[in-house]
Amino acid sequence: MAQFPTSPIAQRVQPMEAQWRTIVSQFESGYEQRRAIWSKKKRTFTLEYDLLHSQDRDLLYTFWQSCQGAYASFSFVYSVTQSELQCRFDESGWSEEKYGSSLFKLILKIKELF
Repeated sequence: MAQFPTSPIAQRVQPMEAQWRTIVSQFESGYEQRRAIWSKKKRTFTLEYDLLHSQDRDLLYTFWQSCQGAYASFSFVYSVTQSELQCRFDESGWSEEKYGSSLFKLILKIKELF
């Protein structure tokens, strides 16, 4: 399994979004029954890179290409907890902003797998 590049380091890792999957069954008597579909939460991380040099942008783009966008999974070290997570890119598309001749702004979303 591929390893997400440890360099360049994202300037910001947005607070993760967590999701739980639950089925709620409502009965005629007014009672509800709840069942957990997932045994643990699914988290999404947003990595923001500001003023990224072209060689660093190329490294991340090559890694994204090797994963075929959102297809292949990879390991990612979450810097806050130093835990290694199995992840995938959340989107298949690539979007970037270019500043000048060799600086880029890039936002990547990755999601944790079970």
